[in-house]
Amino acid sequence: MWSIRPALSADNVKMLVHAVVASRVDYCNSILYQVAAVHLRSLQSVLNATTLLVVEMRKCNSITPTLLDDLHWLLVRQRVDFKICLLVYKCLHQLSPVYLTSLLTPVTAIATRRHLRSANASDLATPRARTVGFGP
Repeated sequence: MWSIRPALSADNVKMLVHAVVASRVDYCNSILYQVAAVHLRSLQSVLNATTLLVVEMRKCNSITPTLLDDLHWLLVRQRVDFKICLLVYKCLHQLSPVYLTSLLTPVTAIATRRHLRSANASDLATPRARTVGFGP
């Protein structure tokens, strides 16, 4: 990629990086919610490297301001949070498929829970997920 970088304009490099790298980082990243930071480091280093490629900076420079301000990209942890918030928003406004919308039910819609304080706080009731553990 560095070998063809001088031949491309900044807009073309942004488009290429977004198509190839950023879309892969965002794919199914909601499973990374509340994962330890050590597991997100490799993804963040990929984004940092692509930032260096796009803005043609040296590795020793600080890229976080460039990442946030110039490119308007979020850090990996923030990308995960944003994706989950966007998914919940779409479910609440019927902009997502029915199978996702049916998983999020307002507490006020459940007759046995209407009297709870969580009903006044606009909380959502989600179905319990059964996980099978191995071993004792």
